[in-house]
Amino acid sequence: MLIGDKIRYVRRLINMERKDVAERLGVSLSQYSNIENNVSHIDEERLLKFSAIFQMPPDIIKNIDPTKVYAQVNKANEQNTNKDVHIGAQDNEISQRLLIENQKLLDIQDRNMDIIEELVKKLKNHG
Repeated sequence: MLIGDKIRYVRRLINMERKDVAERLGVSLSQYSNIENNVSHIDEERLLKFSAIFQMPPDIIKNIDPTKVYAQVNKANEQNTNKDVHIGAQDNEISQRLLIENQKLLDIQDRNMDIIEELVKKLKNHG
């Protein structure tokens, strides 16, 4: 997983919109899309900006691993025996699959937004 993918993952994990992150970075939505799509390079200075926006250390952003996040969620659910709701192993597997499918749908949505942005740019240039 490349750094742009990790930034997208963290942004989604904390429920931030692309436009909000782009605005706080001081870049256009198109430029921000290039970051998440691994087109633009991210230097340490920009990583520190992401760190401030996401309110987490840069090392966590650089080293985040969605499979470990899912594993931690599953482990927490398995240890949740003192609560009224307990998610069993089969439910955990289903939850993990749903999270992965949701991630795929969000990726498709982001790509579609990128395409729409490019089309709007082209229409403005031809209009």
